[in-house]
Amino acid sequence: MRKRFIEAVTIVFIIFSAMACKRHMSHTANTPAAIAGNVVDMAADALLRDDGGPKWDELDRRLDILFANNTKEGDEAVVILTSFYLGEHEGEEVEENLLSRGPRMIPLIERYIREEPSSLLNEYPKRVRLERTTTIGFLKEDLEILRVQAGAHRVASASVETSPLRDQSGKCTVKLLHRPKFEFGENLIQPGESYRGAPVLRADVDESGDLKRIELLSQSGIQRLDAQLSKDLSEWKYAARPHCGMVEVNIVVVIDWALPTSVGSEAQGVTSDKQVTGRGILRRQVAATSEP
Repeated sequence: MRKRFIEAVTIVFIIFSAMACKRHMSHTANTPAAIAGNVVDMAADALLRDDGGPKWDELDRRLDILFANNTKEGDEAVVILTSFYLGEHEGEEVEENLLSRGPRMIPLIERYIREEPSSLLNEYPKRVRLERTTTIGFLKEDLEILRVQAGAHRVASASVETSPLRDQSGKCTVKLLHRPKFEFGENLIQPGESYRGAPVLRADVDESGDLKRIELLSQSGIQRLDAQLSKDLSEWKYAARPHCGMVEVNIVVVIDWALPTSVGSEAQGVTSDKQVTGRGILRRQVAATSEP
């Protein structure tokens, strides 16, 4: 009897050891999904314990290891992590590391704009999964920054996304009717300048749909580009909103840079003018919804 008990315990131990080994192997395997998953595992635990303790220290350690990984698997793992919420500071570090890897990241970003890491996302709770529109916003912004790093100096297209700073719905919805036609021209980027991201304007929209004030809230890093954005208030027109009062809005000017033909690009899509309710801006990103 005792021998059978020992045999049963041994079998159970072997089974659990095998399962633990399998989990360990899945986190140490040198695949992009496994490398990213090793970080997300710890983020999921750390976010349950919002105390800045050992779990967060371990998350930072795992990120540091990933940031030092300059293999193609490391590149892809960093892009995969843009689909996850790891914490505000950690998310900014992931974006900074992605951009520091340079234009070689362009094909990966274009790929993950088209598709998301669904199988990996489905393994984790909602607290670590970003909305798809948010991830796409991050990736598109990073794509344009890297296109300029790769040698893009000409604007292929520009669109705007409007975000009221207080809720505006129904008859008070802020809807863009007309905006200036931006003429950026050649030789836009001057020596010493670098593109830091989509410029953001702050404006007041009155009940008649006219702009009463406009200022540059966040610069793009390109002086001639920014100078074009707030020249003529009369060129901006929103739909009338009777009895809704003045509303303050942020206007993100989304720039699509044209890569030199020698570089090539898989994603040259042009976005449309859109409205976003609420602030909608996280690290100068707007998760936009299409206007009706």
